[in-house]
Amino acid sequence: MKGTWERKNYTQISKELHCSESHIKKEAAKLWKKLSQLLDSDLNKDNLQSVLERKYRASQRDNFGYCVQINEGNIHFGKDSDNKIDISKFTKLEFKPMSYSEFKTIAQVQEKFGLTVKESENLFEDIQPLIISDYLQQTLKRNLSIANAINTEKARSELLIAPILLEIRQIFDQKVGFFSGTEFNVDAELGLNGFCDFLLTASSEIYEISCPVITLVEAKNENIKGGLGQCIAEMVAAQRFNAQRDQKFPVYGVVTSGIIWKFLRLEETTLWIDQEDYFIKEVGKLLGILSSPFQAYLS
Repeated sequence: MKGTWERKNYTQISKELHCSESHIKKEAAKLWKKLSQLLDSDLNKDNLQSVLERKYRASQRDNFGYCVQINEGNIHFGKDSDNKIDISKFTKLEFKPMSYSEFKTIAQVQEKFGLTVKESENLFEDIQPLIISDYLQQTLKRNLSIANAINTEKARSELLIAPILLEIRQIFDQKVGFFSGTEFNVDAELGLNGFCDFLLTASSEIYEISCPVITLVEAKNENIKGGLGQCIAEMVAAQRFNAQRDQKFPVYGVVTSGIIWKFLRLEETTLWIDQEDYFIKEVGKLLGILSSPFQAYLS
């Protein structure tokens, strides 16, 4: 539990404890099962901190001694004081805030931020395709088969998504900021913090994220729908980031596997999810859609 709290993986934990990784996994499974029963939550190594934080905050807010209490080197679970785990030898527990990746569904982010969702429009029907540079054509031709063979989120991000987004920067003569895997912390209390797969700004600044943030891109290996909640949360963060600097523009989002591209637009509290899916074979159309908000801002 201590190792997991410190965000170490099972390989690291097994080396520190001088035992096999399979043994760690076996014992961890028992621990997660026990904690899941005590907390009435589906708890695992990936959500340990977020679940305990949520239960702890509920205990403090409701002030009736249920869920989780932390004191005197123990974590007490439930109303029964015998349900506890000794953490006296643990490092100091510091609850880390919720992050973008914990927004799993559209409904979750819609409720939290009071959004109105519209899904029945073809947002970019009138956008004309752009001419594809020879460089991008050759890059995608070379990379597509490799990305499909490796078939991981990382491979598709590096080999397919990044080259297309960098083409947007080239189209606008380096006046578009490109960020990959960058931390974007806006409001920790609302869970608007964490890392974004890709982020585009209408600024030539490339060392730090500058206003305005225009487009957030979330890479998913297969499950486009599963990435919508996270992408929307990042869009809300970008909207607030811009507003803090007196910039109020629509914010765009993309959830993509590299092959399939799903576009979104957020304006004030209305979120549009494009009813159309676009595919990598329509690269010119993808470039047209990605370019359109920057044309409006940079023109």
